[in-house]
Amino acid sequence: MKRLVIGLSLLLSCTAFAGSPQKAHALVLLVMPHDRWQSMIDQKTKQMMATMPTAGMPADAAARFKAVMEEVIPYDEVVDIDAQAFGKYFDDGELDSLRKFYESPVGKKSARLMPELMGDAMKHVMQVLPQRMPAALERHGLLPKK
Repeated sequence: MKRLVIGLSLLLSCTAFAGSPQKAHALVLLVMPHDRWQSMIDQKTKQMMATMPTAGMPADAAARFKAVMEEVIPYDEVVDIDAQAFGKYFDDGELDSLRKFYESPVGKKSARLMPELMGDAMKHVMQVLPQRMPAALERHGLLPKK
């Protein structure tokens, strides 16, 4: 019984946050302030609207879609989720180092440009994916051969 208790406590200690929730939360607020999150929602709205058929859409469809995004993934919830992830993978010393980086000029630039960087990369992936996917699915036996 003693071994079981020791084993369980070791297991639980390995799955606990490595870094403090407060430090992780502060880091997320630094990396993704509310205005940056709004920019990401705006970018995602533009991307989604570009893929949707416009026939029959109301004139304010983009504004409505943005409202949907803000309802479905509210800022405070995203901050909490991101803070949990940072706290899971980084200890307090690493969180402090990340905070120092993101407070530096290049760190601020990196955080500011990250949505655009990810958007550019995703645009390329979304262009390449439909071109390559059918042949790859066929090669792996997931589509009938032509």
